Amino acid sequence: MSEPPHYCEGAALVETGDGFFRPVSRPARDFGVLLARTLAAGGAEGPVRVLDGMAGCGIRALRYGLEGAATAVWANDADPNRLPLLERNLARLPQAVERQLSVCTALQLLAGCLVEGRRFELVDLDAFGCPADLVTLSLEAVAFGGVHYLACTDGRSATGHDRRAAVRRFGAAARAHPASWEIALRLQLGLLARAAWAMGRGLTPLLSFSEGRAFRTAVRLERHPASAEEGQLGLVAHCHGCGDRRCRAC
Repeated sequence: MSEPPHYCEGAALVETGDGFFRPVSRPARDFGVLLARTLAAGGAEGPVRVLDGMAGCGIRALRYGLEGAATAVWANDADPNRLPLLERNLARLPQAVERQLSVCTALQLLAGCLVEGRRFELVDLDAFGCPADLVTLSLEAVAFGGVHYLACTDGRSATGHDRRAAVRRFGAAARAHPASWEIALRLQLGLLARAAWAMGRGLTPLLSFSEGRAFRTAVRLERHPASAEEGQLGLVAHCHGCGDRRCRAC
């Protein structure tokens, strides 16, 4: 019997399996490793625990352990058929890295973390569609000073092509215009910020980027909001006649 195909990225060698996997998403995984390494470099010998809520084949979790200086990695996927693949791939983690595997929905995973009082220095949610229903629980799983790294593939509503869906999911009536990708990222950041404020917490934006298919945002969770932090919310206007764009605070 022939060996299953493998894929090499950074220090990781994995079987990708039959599920969804995009090699072109490597920059997003590279940024995740950079975020984890930054946390490790900034900590005073503290742990860097990573929760990969939608692990797929486990390549992000593996790279966090091999390259991101993570001390513990929890990889979860909703598909129970993925568990043997995750076990094989994460067997390549160093023995010093604590590992945990699970198969459940992201909502079940995060609710369990809340009940058990588990917190992580990095929570990575590489979601399909809009993960608005997961934001509050996922923020609860982030330790103070830790990083929340969120992906959203719902570009249609966030870029103004489905305004009703944008109101439901992001609380904003997005308009389609030349800066649609930027607006989608701002809506995602606003979604995170409002959820954090409702919890009495604050956020520090770290990075936002998109290649047009997925919109990704990383923020650091603060114990308290900064003074007048909510004043960062605003409106963006675009003139289709002259192309002028203006921002106005609420």
